[in-house]
Amino acid sequence: MASKFDFMVPSDKQVSLVLPLTVVGVCSVIQLLLGASPAIIAMCAIAIIVPFLPFVVYGRDLYSVLGVGFSLTYVGIALVTKTFYGQTLDSNLYDPYAAFGLTMLLMVVLTAMLATARYLDRGKSLFSFPIDLRSLRRLSLICIGLGLVGAIVVAGNKSTESGGSNAGAAIVLGKNFQDLFYLGLIAEVTYAIIKSDGRSFVSFRLGLWLLLETLMVVALNVREVLVSCIIGVVTAAFLHGMLRFRHLVIGMVGLFFLINVMTPITIYLRMSKEGLSITQFVVLAVDTVAKAATDPDFFRMISDSGDAAATQNDNVLVATDYYHKPANVLGRLSWVALVDAVYNGTRTRVPIGMAALDETLAATAPGFLGYRKSTQGMGDWLSWQTGLSEPGRVYYAIFGLPMEGLASWGLLGMIAYPFLFMLPVLYVCGTLSSFRLTLPLSIFLFTAIQHSMLESTSETFVAFLTRGVLFLVVIIFILSKMVSSGSRGTSPKTRAFEAPN
Repeated sequence: MASKFDFMVPSDKQVSLVLPLTVVGVCSVIQLLLGASPAIIAMCAIAIIVPFLPFVVYGRDLYSVLGVGFSLTYVGIALVTKTFYGQTLDSNLYDPYAAFGLTMLLMVVLTAMLATARYLDRGKSLFSFPIDLRSLRRLSLICIGLGLVGAIVVAGNKSTESGGSNAGAAIVLGKNFQDLFYLGLIAEVTYAIIKSDGRSFVSFRLGLWLLLETLMVVALNVREVLVSCIIGVVTAAFLHGMLRFRHLVIGMVGLFFLINVMTPITIYLRMSKEGLSITQFVVLAVDTVAKAATDPDFFRMISDSGDAAATQNDNVLVATDYYHKPANVLGRLSWVALVDAVYNGTRTRVPIGMAALDETLAATAPGFLGYRKSTQGMGDWLSWQTGLSEPGRVYYAIFGLPMEGLASWGLLGMIAYPFLFMLPVLYVCGTLSSFRLTLPLSIFLFTAIQHSMLESTSETFVAFLTRGVLFLVVIIFILSKMVSSGSRGTSPKTRAFEAPN
C-alpha cells in the first residue's frame, strides 16, 4: 500500500481562502459599525488578501508562506486587534489614507517580488540530506546541540552587538550555530510525520526541545529566537497539511501567554540586566520567573514598569503606538503604523538619498577599505533622519527595509528596495535548497531569514550576501557530511520529501 506522502508535493496542494476572507469580512463589517472609513477598510482588505493569492496560483510553498507573513505583519493582525479593542482602523495614525494606500501598494510590490523569486527558483537542492528516520533523528540531535552552544556564545557576546551587521566574528559564528536549533526542530517534526504516517507532527522530543528553548529564552533574554522556533515548527506542519483546528486554539493560547506573560517578564529582565554577568543574569531570570508565578503583586509591578519604560524611553515605539499600549508586542506586528510614522516624518524632509547607502556600506564593508564602523544600528540612524526619535540616542529601533526605501528615495525607494535587497537573498537561499519544496533544509533556510525579511534594513541583507552566506554554506556542507556518514539510505516512505521534477 502506497504511503499518503506520495501525494504531498506542496505545489499540488491548493489552499482555501475561506478562512482569511471570512475573518476579513467579519472584521470589516464590525469596523464599519465602529465608524471606520469605508475607503480605509477597502484598502486594508486588499492589502491583506493580495499576498494570500499565491496560495491559489501556486499552492503550498515557502514563497506563499512568506507572503502571508508580510500580510499579517503589516495589516492582518492590525485589523483583528483594532477590531478586538473596539478601535477604528484610522485611529492613532497621522495620515490613515496615505498609510493604508502605501501599505496596499507595498503588498502588491512584495507579492510581485516573491513571484519573481519563485520564477527564478530551479526547484532543486545543492545539498543531499538523507531523510530516512535514523538520519532525521541524527540531524535533529546534532543541530539541537550546536544550537544551544551558539545561543550561549551569542548571549556571552551580546554587549558587542550593535545591530548585527557590524558584530564581531564570535557573535556572527554563534548566531549561525544558534539558528541550527531551528533545523533540529524541523528535522524532528519531519521525523514525527513520517514515523506516524501523517497522523501527527508532535513527538515527545519536540516538546522537550521547545521547553528547553523556552527556558533558554527567559534565561538569555532572546525572545525572538523562540518565535522563530515556533514559526519553523508551524511552517513544517502546514506545508505537510498537518495543522488542525485544535492547533489553532493552542496557538492562540500560546500567543496570549507570549504577549501577556513572557513579554512583561522579558522587558523587566532587559531593564535589569545592566552590569550583570551571564551567571548573575540567569539567577535573576530564574528568581523573577518564580516570583512572577507565585506573587500576583510582583507580576503586576513588572508589567507596569514595562509599560512605563516603553512610554518614557522608546520614542520610536511611542511614535508608532497604534493601540495606546506602548509595551504591547502587537505594536511590533502592526507595521501599517510604522509606514504612517515614516511617511509623516519624510513628507516635510528631503529624502536621505546616497547618505543611506553610505551608512549601509559603513556597517558592512571591511574596515581596511576606509569605512568607519557606526556605533548605532541602521534603525536608530534612520529614525533620527526621519524625526521618529531623538538624534544621538540609541533605542535599537526596528525600521523595516521598505520604510528605509521610502525614507531614502521616496515612493521609488519603497518599490525598488525589496527587489534590490530581498530578492537576491531569496534567490541565494532558493538556490541552496528550493523554497518550492518541503525539504527540512528549505524550511530551515526560510525560518532563518524570515525575521530579517520582516524587520531588517539593507545592511543586514548586504551582510548576509557578502559574508553570512559563506558561513551558512560551510555549516550546511559539514552537516550534510556528518549526517550522511551515519545514513542507511532513504526509506520509501520519505520519497515525497525529495525534490520533484
